[in-house]
Amino acid sequence: MKYPIYCLVLCVAMLTASAAADWASIGPEGGQIYSMVQNEATGVLYGASGSYPVKVMKSTDGGLSWTVAGTFSGYEYCMACGPTGTLFCGGSSYTYTSTNGGATWSSSYQQNTIFYDIVAHPTNPQIVYGSGYRYNGSIWQWFFGASTNAGSTWTYTTMATDQSYGYGVAVSRSNPSVVYCTGYVYTGSTYIPKISRSTDGGTSFTDVTPAGAASEYYGYSCAIHPTNPNTVLWGSLYGIWRSTDGGATWTDCSSTTYNYNLTYSLSNPNLVYAGGYNNILKSTNGGQTWTSITSGLTGNFFYDVIPSNTDETRAYTGSTFGAFRSTNTGTTWTMNNTGLLLGRDMAIGVAPSQTSLILKQMQGCGVWKSTNYGSTWTTMTMPLSCGDFCGIVFSPSSANTILALEGSG
Repeated sequence: MKYPIYCLVLCVAMLTASAAADWASIGPEGGQIYSMVQNEATGVLYGASGSYPVKVMKSTDGGLSWTVAGTFSGYEYCMACGPTGTLFCGGSSYTYTSTNGGATWSSSYQQNTIFYDIVAHPTNPQIVYGSGYRYNGSIWQWFFGASTNAGSTWTYTTMATDQSYGYGVAVSRSNPSVVYCTGYVYTGSTYIPKISRSTDGGTSFTDVTPAGAASEYYGYSCAIHPTNPNTVLWGSLYGIWRSTDGGATWTDCSSTTYNYNLTYSLSNPNLVYAGGYNNILKSTNGGQTWTSITSGLTGNFFYDVIPSNTDETRAYTGSTFGAFRSTNTGTTWTMNNTGLLLGRDMAIGVAPSQTSLILKQMQGCGVWKSTNYGSTWTTMTMPLSCGDFCGIVFSPSSANTILALEGSG
C-alpha cells in the first residue's frame, strides 16, 4: 500500500517526538540507595542511587519523604558533605561536586581510577579525601587521594606496590591531621586486609594493621572518635577492631561479617553504628561490644548508616529496598519511601486478558503487582529462594497463569 507523503512525514514526526520524550517512573516507590549523607548545618538528608545516570534524592523532613535534588551522568560509589554543604561523590573514572544541594553537578575526570570512599575535611570546605584503586598499566593499586580545590584536581599516594584495593578513609574531627585509610592487598593466593595511619594530613602513612587480622581478607571501613583522635574503629570482612592508642594496639570486638561502614554519633560518641550486607550493628559503649539491630529492615547492602547530628535517638540508612528511619536508636526501623522512585526494572508483564494487571521485578526489591495500570503497587512473596526474575509472561487466556524466568541460576 502506498501512503501519501504527508502521512509519512506525520509518522516520522510522531516517532521522533516519542523517541525524544522523557520516561517517568510510575512506581513502585523504593529502589536502591547506594550512599547517604546528612548536611550537619541544615539536617537535610541526601541519598544517591546505584544506577546510571545517578539520581540524587533529598529529604527535608527527617527521612519521611523524598524529592529529586538533581542527577548526573555516571556511576557513584560514595558520597560526602562538606562543612559548608558542598556535596562530593566518587565513582568510576570521575568525581562529582555540587555546591547547590545536588541541583547541578560538576565532574572531574580521573583516568583509570575508582573511588570507593570519600570524606570531607571537617572545617576546610576545599579539602576532600578519597580511597579506592587505580590502574597503573599492569595492575590495580590501592590509593589515598587528596584534593585541595573541592575535588577539581587530585593528588594520589600509592598505598601498596602489589595488586591492591582501597575502600575506607576517615579524617579526625578534633585533629584533622590524623587520617586513616584502609583496603586490602592480593598476595597471589589470598587477600590481606590493611589499615594505615597518617598524622600529617595524608602526606605520609604508617601501617597499623592488627597482627591478628591477616586472615580477615578485606579492609572495608574505619571511623575516628569525634573528640579523641587516638580512638579508632576498623571494619574488615570478618570483624570490627578497636584501638585507643592510635593503632599501636587493637582489640577484636566483633566477629560479624561485611562491615562496610562505621559511624560515630556526634550527639553521643558512645553510640556507633556499623552497616553490613544484610544487617546493622549498634554499640552503646564506643565500639567495645556490638548487637545486631534488624527489626523492620528489608533488603541488602546497608552501605551507610547516618546518626542524626542533633538527636541521638534518630538514625537513617538505605538498602536495595530504599530508605529507612529509626526514632529509637536503631531498635526498630521504618521504611519511608514516599517520593523515592529509584527502582530498576528487570522484567515486566501485562496480562492480555486483564490489561490493568501488571507484574514487575525490581532489581533487588522483589516482585510488585498493580491491578490499576500502575497507579498503586503491592509487593509479592518471591517463590522459594529465587533471585531476580528476568522475564515475566502471562497466559493469553488467564491472568492467573504466569511464567517467570529466574535470573540467578
